[in-house]
Amino acid sequence: MHVCAIVAAALLLANWGGGDGARAQSALCAKVRLEIPQTLTLERDAFAAKLVITNNLPDVPLEDIAVTLEIETAAGDDASTIVFVGEPALTGVTSIDGSGRVAAGTSATAEWLFVPTPGAGGVDPAGLGYRARATLHYRAGVAEADLVSTWADFTVMPQPLLELTYALPRWVESDDPFTVPVEPPVPFDLAVRVANVGHGEARAVRIASAQPRIVENQAGLLIDFEIVGGEVDGIPGPGSLMLDFGAIAAGACDTGAWVMKTTLEGVFTSLDVAFSHEASLGGADTSLIGGATTRWLLHRVHSEARGVLSEVDQQDDFLVEPANAPPLAPGLAVPESYEVLQLRHHHGAGHRALELVGPH
Repeated sequence: MHVCAIVAAALLLANWGGGDGARAQSALCAKVRLEIPQTLTLERDAFAAKLVITNNLPDVPLEDIAVTLEIETAAGDDASTIVFVGEPALTGVTSIDGSGRVAAGTSATAEWLFVPTPGAGGVDPAGLGYRARATLHYRAGVAEADLVSTWADFTVMPQPLLELTYALPRWVESDDPFTVPVEPPVPFDLAVRVANVGHGEARAVRIASAQPRIVENQAGLLIDFEIVGGEVDGIPGPGSLMLDFGAIAAGACDTGAWVMKTTLEGVFTSLDVAFSHEASLGGADTSLIGGATTRWLLHRVHSEARGVLSEVDQQDDFLVEPANAPPLAPGLAVPESYEVLQLRHHHGAGHRALELVGPH
């Protein structure tokens, strides 16, 4: 299964000033929009169905061929909206819509891919049973006939359902274009949390990212963005662009991050994620991506140093702002009433969870 995502963000460049560790925005300079194309892939259950049509007549073709499929639950209820049927792959027959033809003395095949929708496997570990059969209509000369295949049984196991949370810091540090010295870039994270809220294991989960591309730069600024590293659960990956999460159990989640740099400092003002699904596999109806949200990332913190965990996981955590929270400029103290969300690992529960901790 392939799902394409676009992570879009807008960065404002500004002249920063202030004292006592505060950074106050005094004059906006320009706005730059960037996009980061990504592809999420995972293994999923699908079923191949094949119908063989054999014309044993040596001199008469089979014409007006039409094939209809029926898919039912084990109880005999219609399951056509539960299991998506892909377009057939045909060999030896021109079509199966009522105008098809199989030459005399030859055989033909029609093959389909059945793709279950997210809830098709239910919640029982044993899965849910379904059955399918085909009805073939044809004409040989002036004689017409209908043939019905036997039922073929198949079992759909509980399906995973992934929810993604992306987090990016509002403030990024690099060269200040309003000062003479050239300040070095400070790496920052584009974090992602992949939570499996379904009832089946998600297998071979990967997110492959492209490098950021600037899609709007009306002021023509000499600015660039680059992904320079990547990690999953604090472990650097073999490449900077691919995050390999492996298997994510039902009710579990994993966290990864791409390490980024920019050549000019500024403040991100928006962060959006949009997904598109492969139509040939059923599109959004069969997608195992339940949704995606975005948050503002404050910074990394080691859980042991914060003393907020009952079980220390020896991994950095990502602290993100609560939804609709007022922005906090770097260097400013966080009010005691302000709470942050911590993305952390629960060894006992076997998953990562968003948890309110605070004050920060």
